[in-house]
Amino acid sequence: MTSALSADLAEPIAAIHVRAGAGGDLTLAPWIGGAFWQSRTDQPQPVQYTADVPAGLHIGVGLARLASHSDTLGGFDVDGPMVSVVRCTRPAPFSSALGIGPAHACGIWIPPDRLDETSGSAVVALLRAFPQADGLWSSAALPARVALRLCAPLEPDMSSTALALARQARVLDLIAAALTWIAETGPILLAPSPAIRDARRQIDQRLQTPPDLDTLAESCGLSRRALTEGFRRAYGMSVGAYIQDKRLDLAVTLLASGLRVSEVAWRIGYAPAHFAAVYRRRFGHPPSRARR
Repeated sequence: MTSALSADLAEPIAAIHVRAGAGGDLTLAPWIGGAFWQSRTDQPQPVQYTADVPAGLHIGVGLARLASHSDTLGGFDVDGPMVSVVRCTRPAPFSSALGIGPAHACGIWIPPDRLDETSGSAVVALLRAFPQADGLWSSAALPARVALRLCAPLEPDMSSTALALARQARVLDLIAAALTWIAETGPILLAPSPAIRDARRQIDQRLQTPPDLDTLAESCGLSRRALTEGFRRAYGMSVGAYIQDKRLDLAVTLLASGLRVSEVAWRIGYAPAHFAAVYRRRFGHPPSRARR
């Protein structure tokens, strides 16, 4: 669905989503000098595709199993939340593989000849943070709760004026996410080795009782140092921080389902008292407040 968006802006973005199998779940709308888009789909099977990312500035946030690579800009391999910034002076071919499962994403695109139209906006801060004319910056350190909020559909029953304001607020949130989880922590190029991906898979499968670092490193054929350094380079955080983040993200879902705080704590591998303390440090309120 499009909303008063010119064909020169709509067609390049729509073409990428059609190749990814998400063309029917795409919403496009104008934004200052460019396009705002949202896509939500549930992939029944893996999809491999190639598509040209149009020249200009792109900011994207998503939750998906996605590997994407450009010979000129680099690439990433992610299973979960991520935020990315792409700048390119000419169309950049990307080869991508989208895995089975939910794929939620949103973003903006501003063509090169329209960047001046955003002067004085938050985009200026973004261009200063990423001054390189051609490059890809991305991070998987974005919390899942933030990705879900940013990718949530805008309320369709708002007036056109209110919807434009909501869209403006969402774009500012996208820019803030890029500045917070990429620019302020240093650009992170997601290119985990098969061994590092295996380490993350083992952690995800054993969140309640994850293996210790030595055991995990040995099972992946790595030294402890190679595991810790490779994991941080790929995912922007230590193994321990990743485990805690994944546990707390899961806790949010379990609490929303109505489970008791003590039951959630045991399910994610924490004693109730420790869980309450860790949860409060992360979210600023006790876990009991998150129960429905």
